[in-house]
Amino acid sequence: MTTKIVEALATLSGLGGSLARSAAALLEAEVEQLRFDLARNWARLLRLVLLAAFVFGAVFWALGALVFAAGAGLANVLPVWAAALAVAGGLLVLALILIRVVRARARRLESPAGTVRRRVGNHLDFWRDVLESDEGEDDAPGGAAPGGTS
Repeated sequence: MTTKIVEALATLSGLGGSLARSAAALLEAEVEQLRFDLARNWARLLRLVLLAAFVFGAVFWALGALVFAAGAGLANVLPVWAAALAVAGGLLVLALILIRVVRARARRLESPAGTVRRRVGNHLDFWRDVLESDEGEDDAPGGAAPGGTS
């Protein structure tokens, strides 16, 4: 009788150790995935900043050339003041289009806090599903419930 109890306790301790190692491995995988998500979002933010800087630089340096060329061309058919207004209006329309593109890309970024919240929520949902499926197996007919008398 005593040897069976010792064997049962040894088996249980082995299962507990295995469960602890599995939980640690799962936690490590979750943290690694979280790091990957945060790094990916950081890279997206960096690309967005570089794109915005490029757009700003292109608009800034091209502005002088565009104003001069468009003004000079339109001044042949319009008064100089009307040509200048037409060029300025065109540049404003272009700037508004580019601003909308940058804003649309910025909206797709996920904040680091949102990433952590999403990953922790997924982790908790996973464990809720696991625990609910285990409870469903314990209540299955024909099987003895743990801790019950049989």
